Amino acid sequence: MLHFYKIKLQTIIFLNLLFLNTSYASAIFEYVQGALANNPKISAARYKLLASEEGVKTAYNKYYPTIDLDFGLKTRFSKDQYSRTDRPEINSSTQYHSKYAAVSLSWKLYDSGVRKTTLELAKIEVQNYEINYKLVKQALIIQTLKLFTAWEKYSYLEKHYEDLKTIMTYYLDISKDKNSVFRNFLVTDRIQRKIDEYSQKAESVRNFANALSIELHHLTGKKPTPIKEMTASEIAEIRNFFNDLLLEKQLPSLDESIAYLKENNLTLLALKNSVNEENKKIALLIASNGPSVNLVLGSSYNSDRSKYSAHDDTDAARFTGQENSAAVVLNYRLFDKTRSSKYTEAHYQFLAVIDMAAQAEKDLIGQLLSVHANMISTRSTLQKLVTEYQNLKKEISQKFEEGKSQILNSKGKMDPEQNTDAMIEYFNNLEVKIKLISDQNESSFSSLIDYLNLVYDIEKYLELKKH
Repeated sequence: MLHFYKIKLQTIIFLNLLFLNTSYASAIFEYVQGALANNPKISAARYKLLASEEGVKTAYNKYYPTIDLDFGLKTRFSKDQYSRTDRPEINSSTQYHSKYAAVSLSWKLYDSGVRKTTLELAKIEVQNYEINYKLVKQALIIQTLKLFTAWEKYSYLEKHYEDLKTIMTYYLDISKDKNSVFRNFLVTDRIQRKIDEYSQKAESVRNFANALSIELHHLTGKKPTPIKEMTASEIAEIRNFFNDLLLEKQLPSLDESIAYLKENNLTLLALKNSVNEENKKIALLIASNGPSVNLVLGSSYNSDRSKYSAHDDTDAARFTGQENSAAVVLNYRLFDKTRSSKYTEAHYQFLAVIDMAAQAEKDLIGQLLSVHANMISTRSTLQKLVTEYQNLKKEISQKFEEGKSQILNSKGKMDPEQNTDAMIEYFNNLEVKIKLISDQNESSFSSLIDYLNLVYDIEKYLELKKH
């Protein structure tokens, strides 16, 4: 029986060590994809992007001529009555019937660059909506990652407390075994109280995990599987995900990170795009005040009929006409009092956006300095805690072996209470380390996500990690 206890105990310790290195499963891709697929903010941003792309097509189409067709029918009746004292009353009526059709083509031959600048602004708007689309997705991805990490922390702690309960239960059985030197009422009572304590702590963290699970399910449409119900392959998958970043992968230097930030930060890219946009607005304002040349071609057809009746006098007439025309029209506004003030206003807007972009870059670099230092610090602390845990695990395993040997060989010479004290002390130390590592894992991942948010396109980064 003691050999059976020993095997079970070693198995549980191994599972705890396995979970120590588990923080971020590649299955998180499914949660991220679910969040992106189910959130209306994503679809709204995508529709705005699609609308802006249609705006580019509209700007292109302004290079083509416009063709108008006019067609009309007109009928008019009039009736006149003349009356004089020396002549009988005269009644007359007139009918008019008119048809009109015209086709005209208008083509802007020259516009001082208005259409070209309008097209460039339309393309910039597409870029703005692309950045906005990425920002919405990035914010949702970060929310999902941090929520998943918080849930996994409490789910892991629940598994840890359940395993400690299981280990203590084995010791409880040993203390009740009449053939065991551990048989002792006081020992049994102490172990039972420790089991009750672990049960309460497991229930507490389970409540937190359940609340976060509901929130994660609402956000992603996927309900997470508690860690204690995961398969061995899922556990291995969790263990490997992001482990290289949290503990092994070489971090980019600060200079490299600043270069990445300037190249990839979405907020900074949006502001730089705004600078380009304001510059193009000035160019458009200048172009709109320049001359334009239009070609107008037209062809029209008219058909008019009239009929006049007065007593026995009747007269009818018919007129048909066709006209073709061609005109080149130069348009230039010689004076516009608002021209100067509009240009000055646009210039000040341009300078304001330049200053905003420059200040934003400084602020983001300052934020990066803090985030980069915090990421290095949390990683160093995590590595230290993991090393301490591994050493504690070895020490506990060694003590268990010594304890088993004493149980098998002492023949009643060992002190159950003293050994129980040592066992509980080791488990208390183990519990403290596990909680510290769990908190540090969450802190390390949070600082990592803050760093990635500053210097990378997170969605693209996750896709690279996935493959």
